[in-house]
Amino acid sequence: MSGIVVVDERGAVVFANAAAERVLGRKVRAGSRLLSLLGTGGVTDLDGNRIPPHRLPFARALAGEPGMHEVRHDLHWPSGERRVVAVTSARLSAAGTEAAVVCTFTDITDEVQSQDRLRAAMTAAETANRAKSDFLAAMSHEIRTPLNGVLGMATVLGSRLTDPQEQAMVRVIRDSGEHLLGVINDILDLARIEAGRMVLDPRPIRLPDILMRVASLHQIAATEKGVRLIIHCSGGAGGELRLGDEMRLIQILHNLMGNALKFTDAGHVRVEIDCSDPEAITIEVQDTGIGMSPEEIARAFEEFTQGMGGSRRSHVGTGLGLPIVRRLASLMQGEGSLQSVEGQGVTARVLLKIPVLAAGAAQDAGSDSRQLPPLRVLAAEDNATNRIILQSMLQSLGVETVIVADGQQALHRFREGGFDAVLLDIAMPGMDGLETLKAMNAFAAETGRPAPRAVAVTANVMTHQVNAYLGQGFAAVVAKPIRIEMLGQALWHCVDQPVDS
Repeated sequence: MSGIVVVDERGAVVFANAAAERVLGRKVRAGSRLLSLLGTGGVTDLDGNRIPPHRLPFARALAGEPGMHEVRHDLHWPSGERRVVAVTSARLSAAGTEAAVVCTFTDITDEVQSQDRLRAAMTAAETANRAKSDFLAAMSHEIRTPLNGVLGMATVLGSRLTDPQEQAMVRVIRDSGEHLLGVINDILDLARIEAGRMVLDPRPIRLPDILMRVASLHQIAATEKGVRLIIHCSGGAGGELRLGDEMRLIQILHNLMGNALKFTDAGHVRVEIDCSDPEAITIEVQDTGIGMSPEEIARAFEEFTQGMGGSRRSHVGTGLGLPIVRRLASLMQGEGSLQSVEGQGVTARVLLKIPVLAAGAAQDAGSDSRQLPPLRVLAAEDNATNRIILQSMLQSLGVETVIVADGQQALHRFREGGFDAVLLDIAMPGMDGLETLKAMNAFAAETGRPAPRAVAVTANVMTHQVNAYLGQGFAAVVAKPIRIEMLGQALWHCVDQPVDS
């Protein structure tokens, strides 16, 4: 709605349309001074500062200044109501008339209020997102740190045991810890996928081996419930290599098997991977459990939604398993679906693009599994348990290691020289990993020595945290709980990295 007002050289109204009164909130009569009309209610800028009369658009146009377009003002009506108007003024040059300046007043209050609400909503959303990210980062760190001790010591113990039954028990401890870690990763992965930051890491894999490993973890729960767990790979050559993200595939299998066993109290759970297509695989998990209604299937892929409610609430979980499966399947150019008859079990199918790997490519891809060259590594870790774990893993990799308890000691030993790589825990008291690396780089620059090839070892593994560590000079990042293969890959990265001098 726009009001039009024309004034003469004295600022008196010579014409006003009907909308002018509705916009200005007062009677507008011929001969009335526009300045008096506006001044009665008061005119301010959008920050509430009063605008001097000579700075109003129509007054500036009368003074010979160029016309102004959609200048925004707050206009206060006599009733006390505040309206926001966009004012446009222009000088007229029509001979033989009293008209000197024409002004349009457009009420944009609703538009401005909508913009304000949108900004407030965006601010609230950004605040909530920061709070979520801070919570996820803190939760990840606080759980990963003790879990590193559990999994690390299980790995160390497993390498020292010779009795097969004892080794099997240690594997159960380790696999159960990995399953707990998977729950943490589910939550973090959901945040990464939502932010578009999830990146697959395709490597040569053997599907029967992966299926057997995942099934061995769930076999214990199946046995306790008296449920038969049946696994099978069909089609293709049993030992063929395929190109896929092993960790994400394991995650999908864990979630599908875990769901099936959770809702099955008798009968069986059958897991089959169909490898007949050289470009893709189909995972089918069929159970004889309580089944799902069409309504439950429709919302099964929603985050934090439990498939079973009401009297079935004894079956609990995070509500993230199937949503993560669906999102990971989408990343792998596939899809997931559910079929069920209530009371007669569920069949879950997931199609994933995991192609067969050519023999030559498989040999090339396997070159990173070579023995590391002789290395002397300096490691700083403030936790005593983690030092034992790190020492054992590095020893298994054939690496000569000097381990210290804090950043200050690490800097002192680094100054002595002779290290091929440096492993730094990020969250050390006193001088943390970032400060330690900065001090090492400064010392190297002062003395003309090569800059350290450093690896960050941390439980802080949110995407923005990892990117920040890499951006501040670390060659690689190893997440806690530490996996020996990831530690080896990080050291290979240091070996391949050019030495700065």
